[in-house]
Amino acid sequence: MLKKILSILLLGILLVKPVYANTTESSLNPDEMMTYYYKNKDINKALNIIQQLSDSKILEQAKHSFTPVAGFIIGIIGENENIEERIHQLPISPKMQECVSVAEKLLKQYSFEVILTDPDKIQDERGLDLLWGVFFATGNPKVPETIRAFVEKNKISKAPVGQKTRQDLVIMSAIWSLESNAKQHDVVAPFAKFPPQSDNMGDRNIITFYKKATQKRSK
Repeated sequence: MLKKILSILLLGILLVKPVYANTTESSLNPDEMMTYYYKNKDINKALNIIQQLSDSKILEQAKHSFTPVAGFIIGIIGENENIEERIHQLPISPKMQECVSVAEKLLKQYSFEVILTDPDKIQDERGLDLLWGVFFATGNPKVPETIRAFVEKNKISKAPVGQKTRQDLVIMSAIWSLESNAKQHDVVAPFAKFPPQSDNMGDRNIITFYKKATQKRSK
C-alpha cells in the first residue's frame, strides 16, 4: 500500500531532475525548455516551446503532462498581452489546441492573480501541476508561496496508512513538489525549508517522513 501511495505522489510531477546548470539551452528537450523558460523569457521562444511540445506528442504520450503545459500557457498569456492570437496561429496538434483552450477558459473563469495566489484552488494533484506550469512560465515566487500556504492550511491525517484520505495524498504531493523543485529552482528554496509536516528531527523529505510516520503508527 505504501508503494502505491508513493507512486501516486510521483505521478503528478512533470519534471524532477536538475538539468539546466550542466547543459546549454539548445540541448534541452522541449519539456526541459519549458521548465526553465522563466530564466530567459522571450515570446518567440515561448511560442517555439509550445510548438515543440506539440510536435513531440508529449501530451498524447504522457497524460500527466497536460495540466503542467496548460499552466505554462496560462503563465505565458497572463504575462503577455495579445499573445493568444499568435498562439492560435501555430500549427499545433488537436491535443495542444485542447490544452490552450483549457488555459483560456481558466483565465476567463479566474483572474491571473487569483490563479497565482489562492491556495483554495488546489483541490488535487492537477491543481499543483497547473501551478508549477505557471511557475515555469513566470518564475513568480507567488506560486511556491501559494503551495506552501496550502500545506500550512492543511494537515496530514493521523489515519493508518491504509486509510489515508485523498486530501492526505495531495498535501504530501504538495510538500514533495516543493522539495523536488527547490533542488532545481532557487526561487522555490525559501518555501521548501522545514515544511510544517516535517518530523521533530527536521526531516524535510516527505517520503522519508511518511515512512517514519507510518512505521510509528503501526507499532
